[in-house]
Amino acid sequence: MPRKISNIEFQKCIDHYYKVLKKSYLKEVEKATDQDYAREHFQKILFLENQLVPYPSILFNELLITYNHLCRLNAENAYHRTIDYMPEIRNIAKTELNNSQQYLNGDSDIRLSEWYSIQITNGSFSLKELIECETQVLAFTDENLIGALALHLAGQKLYNEFKDSEDSEPKIKKHQYEFTRNEQLLALHFLIESFGVNPLQACDRTKLAALFHLIMGVPFEDKSKLKNLSIYKGLSIVPQVVNNDKNLLKYLQNIRIYFEEADFMQVVKLIDLQIEMCKTA
Repeated sequence: MPRKISNIEFQKCIDHYYKVLKKSYLKEVEKATDQDYAREHFQKILFLENQLVPYPSILFNELLITYNHLCRLNAENAYHRTIDYMPEIRNIAKTELNNSQQYLNGDSDIRLSEWYSIQITNGSFSLKELIECETQVLAFTDENLIGALALHLAGQKLYNEFKDSEDSEPKIKKHQYEFTRNEQLLALHFLIESFGVNPLQACDRTKLAALFHLIMGVPFEDKSKLKNLSIYKGLSIVPQVVNNDKNLLKYLQNIRIYFEEADFMQVVKLIDLQIEMCKTA
């Protein structure tokens, strides 16, 4: 007989997934060349659409709806009441699975589940794929399903935290003048280039990355691991440090004023050339 998970274990499970997901997210963003793009991408695949959570399933969807509903009524006993509803939730999924199989076999009198219809209309899945998924999820133990629910809740918590943090970032700056990693990378690149030196041709990229880490004040553990970090990857594409020309233009305009005020006009000319390329792209 499958063991039942207590509410204490459920909360510990959420905490565990929270820590694992957060560590993975921060690690991937740190390694990324375009960190803004990486944040959006990894929030989606880790927090919102984690493949370990059976979102296409009616069984899981009903479980999630039930838990969220009960949480709003009384968060203290929501978990235990959700467990009590599990047999009923499974019956709903079994009925819809049976109906879907009949519908797939040509029974036009069957009304397809609204949850399936939405996913088919959006082009996310075919009915055959949804039936296969539902069959697999119905074979899960309650313990498996509760684990998936915990993973989802941990992802939601992290998504809300990082989303709120990013939305409010401009309002909580510690200093009036703060600079992004991309701005630092661009500034140093153009400064070196203004001396008639192509940074990438001057030396091995690992050695160049180590120099950039020194000047930018970014610590690293080992030179052999520099290839996994964002500065090394950024050096392979600088000055196109982001895919979006609008964002690149903003970075260029931000750093230009400092070189102009310091009378580094050769650097200003190089930046202006890149600005024109962004505007005409």
